[in-house]
Amino acid sequence: MDKNWQKELCAAAVLTFEEMCLLMPDELSDGELSVETPRSASVSFSGPICGELFVSVDEGFLPELVGHIVGEIEISEMELLMDGLGEVANIITGNVLPRIGGEAAVFVLEAPRSVPFSTNTTDPRALLVFEGNCVSVRVRVSP
Repeated sequence: MDKNWQKELCAAAVLTFEEMCLLMPDELSDGELSVETPRSASVSFSGPICGELFVSVDEGFLPELVGHIVGEIEISEMELLMDGLGEVANIITGNVLPRIGGEAAVFVLEAPRSVPFSTNTTDPRALLVFEGNCVSVRVRVSP
């Protein structure tokens, strides 16, 4: 199942960043996020599959990323930046779950929240690189 999750995470993340943020990744990987000041947001979900999806980026990339969403490059308040990252996590979650669970599956998504950055080498993940800025998308599926 991990390979399928990786493939679908990557597809859902690329779709979200292209359509929502107007950003196209330069590179895709299943490696680890390596940044100085990581910030993470997550969305928990339940239904036929339960778990949590995490999106992590370097704090320095947040203003640019969120600026692409709202049309303003000059956002500096961390709470608003994290709200934007949470919305990215929410959209990716909404895009990936039907790809994994099927179009007819019904899922309940919790509100996005800021979470501490964590590396877990067993979680399926996708790493997208935008002009040197890395974004990690990973999912932890409950047994």
